Amino acid sequence: MFNTSCHYHDGPNNTFSAIRMITPKLGSLLYSEFVDGATPDSYYFPPASINFRELYNISLDPFALKNIIATAPSQLVGMLHQTLQNAI
Repeated sequence: MFNTSCHYHDGPNNTFSAIRMITPKLGSLLYSEFVDGATPDSYYFPPASINFRELYNISLDPFALKNIIATAPSQLVGMLHQTLQNAI
């Protein structure tokens, strides 16, 4: 049986963290935050250490070719960021 309460993390050498969210209204979204693995606190992905972000609508762009983070509503990006931070 799969344990859904367990979250595996690679540690400071893991330079990104991502979530995939599927919603009836927005479709399938893939959101990622990237940090510098050399930063000592990068293990925790603090907001001030995030180098860049990516957001893809996998329903419309199945090969994740167009990063839509710049045009996404700030409320959506904030919600995705908070959801990802809560999972770390």
